[in-house]
Amino acid sequence: MTPWQKIKHHGTSIAFIAGFIWDNIMLTSVEHAFVNIMLGLYLVISAVSILWMNVSPKYNWHQKIVDKFSGWVPVILQFCFGSLFSAYIILYTRSASLSNDWPFLLFLIILVISNELFRKRYLSITLPVSILFTVLFSYTIFSLPTFVGSMGPEIFIASGIVSLVIIFIFSMLLSHVAPERFQTSHLYLTVSVMTIYLLFNIAYFTNIIPPIPLAMKEIGVYHSIARSTDGIYTLIFESGGWLPFTSKTSDIFNRQNNEPVYIWSVIFAPAKLRVPVFHLWQYFDDTDRVWVATDLVEFSITGGRDDGYRGYSRKSGVFPGKWRVDVQTAQRNIIGRVEFEIVESTDAIVKLIQETR
Repeated sequence: MTPWQKIKHHGTSIAFIAGFIWDNIMLTSVEHAFVNIMLGLYLVISAVSILWMNVSPKYNWHQKIVDKFSGWVPVILQFCFGSLFSAYIILYTRSASLSNDWPFLLFLIILVISNELFRKRYLSITLPVSILFTVLFSYTIFSLPTFVGSMGPEIFIASGIVSLVIIFIFSMLLSHVAPERFQTSHLYLTVSVMTIYLLFNIAYFTNIIPPIPLAMKEIGVYHSIARSTDGIYTLIFESGGWLPFTSKTSDIFNRQNNEPVYIWSVIFAPAKLRVPVFHLWQYFDDTDRVWVATDLVEFSITGGRDDGYRGYSRKSGVFPGKWRVDVQTAQRNIIGRVEFEIVESTDAIVKLIQETR
């Protein structure tokens, strides 16, 4: 097999990866109006490609037109799927830590592997329509909160209903252009779509994924946080681990002179979205072996900032032991969490780092 034949043989997978890379280059800001148009265009092209690949031979123009471009349609479809999944990851977890968002990347890896293993299944209906529903649902649970300027379980449920309605209409159209294939696949397709819908809901309501479209970009424990009149923050902290994707701040807080503890969080949210978030302070009760809540601090975030919305809370009167702070939505869905141990220290802290942001 020549190099060109090998490339052609894996053309759909190459197109998928190319689409992923393309979006990482082009999708530089969620505020640009062309982003929603571009993603909507990818969805439309994907839907048309699936219809094209499955159109019944009974139509007179099938052999002349459809077959002429049949070799390119799967490549175009995969490029669009790659672009959509790339956008999905970028818009939810742009610059977020791998430790928080590894399920998204793992899902992408599984999708790429499955795409190569089951490449021939693209000649059927179930696999491409299932992936289309996945990228459609992924898009609506981001775009609908952005459009209405609010979020919560009811918005997530509405996003799922919108996705189901759209895929139902598409399926009806597919049954018209490819009646034979649809007849043999509609049961498997229904089971597949409803399974994906159920998995998304389980992941959302059990906090396996963060409350979409919010995503934690950074969280840590600090000795001091001060904000100037021009919006510049000065942060003082103990350095964390050196490994990639670990927190910048140490999980050991050496407390001196009854100083307070600060928790700093940076949350990504799409433009026009304004919602309240909470810092829930808790300590671990060694006697009862449970986490005990002490404080719930509220502040609002406004989306649209590429680097995320910055906020912090402060607690005095802390005591030695294990502590954690959950960053939550109004529905108590966890966006992120930081755990640390407070240790009373009489010695001077050798390594305090100061940063401005």
